[in-house]
Amino acid sequence: MPDNGTTRSPIDLALPKRTSALADRWAGDLRLPIAMIRRHAGALHASEGALTDAQRQSVLVIEDQAEQLGRLLGALEGIEPPASIERHAALPPSGAAALTPPAILIADDDDGILESLGDLLSDRYRLTVARDGGEAMVALCLWTFDLAIIDLRLPVIDGFKLVRAICGSGEFQSSAVMLMSGRSDPEFKVRGLALGAADYVTKPFDSDELMARIARILTTVTREASLRADAMTDPMTGLANYRSFSQSLERELERSRRYAMPLSLITVDLDRLKVINDEHGHDAGNDAIRVAARVLTSAVRKFEVVARIGGDEFAVILPSTGASDAGRLAERLRAEIRAHVVHGARLSASVGVASWTDSSVGAAALVKASDEALYRAKRAGRDRVEIASL
Repeated sequence: MPDNGTTRSPIDLALPKRTSALADRWAGDLRLPIAMIRRHAGALHASEGALTDAQRQSVLVIEDQAEQLGRLLGALEGIEPPASIERHAALPPSGAAALTPPAILIADDDDGILESLGDLLSDRYRLTVARDGGEAMVALCLWTFDLAIIDLRLPVIDGFKLVRAICGSGEFQSSAVMLMSGRSDPEFKVRGLALGAADYVTKPFDSDELMARIARILTTVTREASLRADAMTDPMTGLANYRSFSQSLERELERSRRYAMPLSLITVDLDRLKVINDEHGHDAGNDAIRVAARVLTSAVRKFEVVARIGGDEFAVILPSTGASDAGRLAERLRAEIRAHVVHGARLSASVGVASWTDSSVGAAALVKASDEALYRAKRAGRDRVEIASL
């Protein structure tokens, strides 16, 4: 890793441009707080005569930090990840080319340990190697891992802090964490497991035992992921189901409140699906639902949520999106659905749009407003978009 004589923070390592939905979201979340910091610091600076010397110095520090945050935001959007993060795509075993080996992140600053783990695991798993906690955090933001093997005493960010970030936040996508350390003290193990680590391995490790522990964790991860996906996914379309939609909406509302960011909800209902079912059969109706699902998913960004919330009703959650942009997208969705013919029947949809503007408004009120706008579209003749006012 290049060394310019300064210590780099995890965000200094940055994320590649447009490759991560999480990076897009963080960038959007950062813009408004930075602007507010600058505005309030400027207001304090304008009242300089009423400030003490210490307070004026604090304002200058705030302004300087806002400038640094602005530069880091640019880095977040445009700089490639550090070359020292190594990715190795393991080949699938013979005769199983369609299977994707589990992905493992190894975070350790000991070259000997990295070499040993690489020799041990590379034939069975896809490995990513990070040599400090900052690089590990970048990797966690960029890619999904089935398991993260993390050394407890990492530079930049230690293992305990990484476990807390991974297990305590939905932002990172590792399913399980194994801590590794030369310390065998019970209090270290208890602390790591209490934070959410799936296992704690003491160095030097026995290779066979380590492989068995990794296999056990990955078996559990696979089983839990399958159960979780079944519980949160609509089987016909592969979209999020109503339960998943409700959880996502609550999460995005909380994010919008925290950062004073806009949030919009689009509700889409296919017109006259019963007629299609009656005239062309239920297979045609099911095909119409699948076509609408494909139209919606192809039109949104990665971090926006598309869900099937009823028989022929869909919802689209749009973080960081105001009413005007949501209205334009809703009109495009309506037109694209209208462009499809299924079993000889032209599709159309009625669409309702609601945008969150008041921190006292909850998820139920937002859903109700979007539904009421949709029903206005139905009553006004269908195949149209109506915008709610909250």
